[in-house]
Amino acid sequence: MTIRQHLTSRTPRILFLDAYDSFTNNIVALLKETTGADVEIIRIDDHSFLKEHGNKLGGEHTAFADFIQRYDAVVAGPGPGNPTNSKDVGLIEGLWSLPREHILPVLGICLGFQSMCLAYGAEIERLRFPRHGLVTDVTHSRDSIFRGISRVQATQYHSLHVKIDRDGLDLCDLEQLLASEPTPQCSSLRPLAWDLSDPANGPVLMAAKHVEYPFYGMQYHPESICTNEEGARVIQNWWSTVRRWNRARPAPPRHINPKTSPPPLSDEPRSSLRLAIQHLNNSHSPEVHWSTIPSDGLSVEQIYSALVPNDEAILFESGLNKSGLPLRADTGRTSLIGLVPPGTLRFYYYAQRQRVEIWSKEEHVETVNHVKDLWKLFRGITAQLKSTGGPLKSPFWGGFMGFASYEAGLESIDIRGSPRRKDRPDACFAFVTRSIVVDHQQNHIYVQSIQRNDQLWISKTKLNLLDFEGKQNKPDGVLRASLKKAKVEVPLRTSYIAKVKKCQEYICAGESYELCLTDQTKVSIPRLAGQSLNSWALYQNLRRLNPAPFGAYFRLGNGSRGIHIVSSSPERFLSWDRKGTCQFRPIKGTFGKGPKTTREQAERHLNSTKELAENLMIVDLIRHDLHGVVGAGNVHMAKLMGIEEYETVYQLVSVIEGNLNGSASASVSPKSSSANPTGIDVLAASLPPGSMTGAPKRRSCTLLQEIEENKPRGIYSGILGFLDVGGGGDFAVVIRTAFHWDDDTEIFVEDGATGEGKEGVYDVWHVGAGGAVTAQSTPEGEYEEMVTKRDSTLRMFDAALVPDEESL
Repeated sequence: MTIRQHLTSRTPRILFLDAYDSFTNNIVALLKETTGADVEIIRIDDHSFLKEHGNKLGGEHTAFADFIQRYDAVVAGPGPGNPTNSKDVGLIEGLWSLPREHILPVLGICLGFQSMCLAYGAEIERLRFPRHGLVTDVTHSRDSIFRGISRVQATQYHSLHVKIDRDGLDLCDLEQLLASEPTPQCSSLRPLAWDLSDPANGPVLMAAKHVEYPFYGMQYHPESICTNEEGARVIQNWWSTVRRWNRARPAPPRHINPKTSPPPLSDEPRSSLRLAIQHLNNSHSPEVHWSTIPSDGLSVEQIYSALVPNDEAILFESGLNKSGLPLRADTGRTSLIGLVPPGTLRFYYYAQRQRVEIWSKEEHVETVNHVKDLWKLFRGITAQLKSTGGPLKSPFWGGFMGFASYEAGLESIDIRGSPRRKDRPDACFAFVTRSIVVDHQQNHIYVQSIQRNDQLWISKTKLNLLDFEGKQNKPDGVLRASLKKAKVEVPLRTSYIAKVKKCQEYICAGESYELCLTDQTKVSIPRLAGQSLNSWALYQNLRRLNPAPFGAYFRLGNGSRGIHIVSSSPERFLSWDRKGTCQFRPIKGTFGKGPKTTREQAERHLNSTKELAENLMIVDLIRHDLHGVVGAGNVHMAKLMGIEEYETVYQLVSVIEGNLNGSASASVSPKSSSANPTGIDVLAASLPPGSMTGAPKRRSCTLLQEIEENKPRGIYSGILGFLDVGGGGDFAVVIRTAFHWDDDTEIFVEDGATGEGKEGVYDVWHVGAGGAVTAQSTPEGEYEEMVTKRDSTLRMFDAALVPDEESL
């Protein structure tokens, strides 16, 4: 069979070289939809082709050159770094020096484009003003891959640019710019398109082609949600050139390397969960027992007080407005109370040790070692614990409720989290079998159980609620007295501003597009008469001052495992329903509310290029995460950069949705191999939350560890939510939150009435806050945004604790 016959008798194939970018899967989805080709991904540092040392191609390119002959074309993707650094481009660098008989069509995007131009005489320089998340017109030649293309509006993500002429060209030289003629410096490259929107940067090359070989490249991102159809249609034109080239090219050498893809990721070692699974199965009912009663004005606070006999419970609460309706009906109309009696199984995960410990109150049940994938473990357990027959409008029938820290999320992108001073769990989930769900729109209460033969408990619980007298909680005198003596330690203005500047240095060098910098405030509260702060009373303060769609109170465990979380998060990370619809609601862009703040002021601020760029970068990142599991054609935007109002801030919010019931062969991510993906697969592929990392995610997280001085974020920046036995799930991002571990204490010397000092034990609470740093950020503005977010939570302790910024 000739090469022409071979290529026309099968589904075309494209090889994608991934430079660890956070938009890869969006490009792959666009390629699949536009060309109909199968797309396979390998990393730029695939060890099958790179020498063990030096990161250079081995064997005089023979193995790689043979390998790519199995494909119709190669796409060299975007990524962080500089193409002059071989480590940043890896295998991409080898594409431009292959023997002539091994050459096949290549499309370079962003970093891949820069690498191509560098190989043929161009220089790579920093832009005066980086272009991240900015959408501009691209002026093109209407030739080559731009033939038949009209107005192109394209999203850019780059700090570096290609310079093809030492003397440069003026913006006024439009005719010369569009002549598409090679320059003396780069005689092998024909320029095809330019960005002429910024006089400070001058003309910026946006696309070029090789004069002889089928090498094309573009600086802009055709896959971005804000690149218009014409900008994306260039891919279709490129594919036409690929087909023409392949029909005419000679047959490749016959010695084809049998390698077709990188070796599969090793499976999670089989771990014994015999005792835990047996325990769960013995008590778990495959049918949900439930009943409803009218709420009759009972508040969530009153229901909690009536039903929680001990100090352990989990509450996920939808904040209400003054009319008693959910703050945002589109984020949920229900509040959930998970009851945690002593026999409840709790799963604790320690990332540094890759270990899961299973406890029942203070009794150790089982330990599972060598857990390399926490979410694969949960996927296996939940598959055995399905229940049916629950109320359709209740999002939770029973199942796992808990949190995963930021460091647990880092494992999903192969980064080891910063070590802690104390050995804390990075994730904690309780298997909740009895629960209450309050429907705030229908004004009724679901009483639910997935325990076997538990109808009697349901009946007693209904009577308990119907007979509840609506007692009001008395003011907590110990709480007020403790808070008056609390001590607060906030990030210093100078230190935070220095970190913002460090972020911008990395961004200008091309190492990241956006870095979500954070810091933590420490609040130390004295134990009066040996009594710790009442965290439930503290939560009441927070929900009154800052009601939010994803409020939460989480109290579980004791000692080194004992944790208190009080949260008023406005941001959903990920939810999925029992029908397979997934939803992300990233928040990026904040405008603080004051007595004289107007909606118009908020809109002007949030519609600035800086705020829109922040949100757009996270939207494109999340689309990548979602595409990696649900595949091409199964992701769409429900809302793009809408403004939502909350108690203390206005926020810029987007909504991205995906369908888990799409093509079974939809996976385009090297890490996603499940033929029947679930919401847990989407969760695992999307951590840590992109709104708390920046993009590209992996490189940004590595940089942030250094910038944040290797201090673990812990629960802050993690996720908090549930896995439902009916098949759904819902998780919020842990922001606007305070948390405290039972054994996290400090000793202070207090002044007595007689002037004699005495030692006092103080409980330490942590409040995280931060913001997305971009090239357009101002250090002072980023500091002020962090303060606005921090103080919305800090006020729950005591208004007097909110520091005077002039004194810092």
